[in-house]
Amino acid sequence: MIAPRVSVVIVSHGRAEFLSGAIRALLQQSYPCFEIVVVAEAASLARLDAAIASVKLVEFEEANVATARNLGIENSAGEIIAFIDDDARPEPTWISRLIGPIASGAALAATGRVLGRNGISDQSQCCIVSNTGKEREYALGSSSSIFRNVPIKLVGTNCAFDAQFLRRIGGFDEGYPFYLDDTDVSIRAASVGAPMAYVGDAVVHHGFAEGPFRRQDRVPRSLFKIGRSSARFLALYCPARQRQRAMNDMIEAQRQRLLEHMIAGRLDPFQVRLLLKDFYLGLKGVVRADDQEKRTLKQAKLFRPVPVMLGSDRAFSSRLWRSRSVQAAAHRAVRDGDRVTVFRLSWTALYHTVQFQDLGGIWLQRGGLFGRSSRSDPLFRIWKFKARIMREMRRISDVRFPSNIPNLESE
Repeated sequence: MIAPRVSVVIVSHGRAEFLSGAIRALLQQSYPCFEIVVVAEAASLARLDAAIASVKLVEFEEANVATARNLGIENSAGEIIAFIDDDARPEPTWISRLIGPIASGAALAATGRVLGRNGISDQSQCCIVSNTGKEREYALGSSSSIFRNVPIKLVGTNCAFDAQFLRRIGGFDEGYPFYLDDTDVSIRAASVGAPMAYVGDAVVHHGFAEGPFRRQDRVPRSLFKIGRSSARFLALYCPARQRQRAMNDMIEAQRQRLLEHMIAGRLDPFQVRLLLKDFYLGLKGVVRADDQEKRTLKQAKLFRPVPVMLGSDRAFSSRLWRSRSVQAAAHRAVRDGDRVTVFRLSWTALYHTVQFQDLGGIWLQRGGLFGRSSRSDPLFRIWKFKARIMREMRRISDVRFPSNIPNLESE
């Protein structure tokens, strides 16, 4: 079977440093034939490394994620279109796992698992969405399933579509400047009977970087556009008799979110009131279900594949006193075209974290030899050094290593 051509769309605004890291992680994909389409403002595009000249660049100055994604669709030439955020880092097997159900004909859209900032705990799994915008988790973890006539959330930072189908349903609704745009396309896909897949081993790490709508600590800068998007969603999908209750639920959810930030010391009471007023104004804005002009989404003619890494998978163990020499060896391996994972463990019970190092292109797992990685692990457990690392390699093998678990190296 010939591998279908895949277009990966990244939307970015004002975060050139994160954008470069996302591209570097994508260039380590094990999939043989894909292009990268970046939609961002001119200032960010100008700061991208010249080494990624094969990437398609689309200039767009507005902070409107739905419109930007549609521009990405128009500049995509692949049979399958995937989406990832600029502050997300995909595991090397991400494309091949995510598009599997679409390539086989079992699904027309797919979504995967999203890990949080520590690179281990779930940020989102499989969720079913309702006509009030609420989400109900359908816990599948690393398992996979096909859903028919059920709107599972196609998470914007980890989703893919059959390109013809996505264009046929009109892509993303540009009436959502920020928030609920992926929920909207999920409901529209389900409404026409499209089979959708949740692929538990299609994994991205999502960092929640600072941007136009939120600070680095995830505190919102404004809630007006979230309110406006919420109002549009309810106008389109929520029955009139349920709409006021749904609005009240949304206001309460935002209030609880802001109070948590206030308790943590990130907001004061005055800021909470201002942000809630901001959300309320957006939510109460007059929104008609038919007020958004539909864009005709064409297909780009030129498919521009990025160079595929032809090296092997390598794994290094690193005790603290040898970290410099191991880091140097890992960087040499990346320059040779290898995908590299480094395990750096201390004689402690610290929790583990996993992170893709944007500058070095290395997957780094840090923590205590006796500490836990999976959050179901005990807080403390005696381990021998090599046995612990082998256990961690087996834990990540399904998403990190496309073929076999590599031999463990050290310097």
